[in-house]
Amino acid sequence: MKTIIADHHGLYREGLKSLLVKINTSVQTEEVDSVKQLDELLCSQGDVRLVFVDLQIIEGSGLDYLKRFKMRWPNVDIALLSSENDVFTAREAISLGASGCLLKTESFFVLEQGIKLIMAGGVYVSERFISEPTKEKAKAILDTLTPRQKQVLELLSSGLSNKEIGGLLALAEGTVKAHVAALLRSIGVKNRTQAANWARDSRMI
Repeated sequence: MKTIIADHHGLYREGLKSLLVKINTSVQTEEVDSVKQLDELLCSQGDVRLVFVDLQIIEGSGLDYLKRFKMRWPNVDIALLSSENDVFTAREAISLGASGCLLKTESFFVLEQGIKLIMAGGVYVSERFISEPTKEKAKAILDTLTPRQKQVLELLSSGLSNKEIGGLLALAEGTVKAHVAALLRSIGVKNRTQAANWARDSRMI
């Protein structure tokens, strides 16, 4: 079985490579430190079965890269590595076809169990990725939002654009944009989709 580890931390690559050999002594693993090198290697080797990609080496959206990856190499399994506990990205990555989302701060024992599942054809997500916000935590965050921000959050969760939200609330589009930016910071997410997922998970909508 051929695998590729794409990560800019050499020590982490070496550790993960050793773990793969421990799991399966027949595994052959290549190491790269950039997406460009990963793509070039995949183009030159047609028998790669599984790749591990650190989200930090991806320029732009990791989810956009994942979409392109699965379109270009549909038969290659991909597991994303992350240093951040981003529940929303993990969920969306799995829905887009990723075979796993691994938290780099997990112990190697935990990673070993997850990688075994992935190598067997399953899907694994680190436990801390799938913990939904508790009611208490969600309520505490909601309490920091202004009434107007709550209105904006509810409407954007329904799929409305800033312009459409502005029309409904009699606000300028720029004002709506400012409200959206503020509530994204308060919730601790990066985009509108993640905000909508957070609102849904916290039972706000």
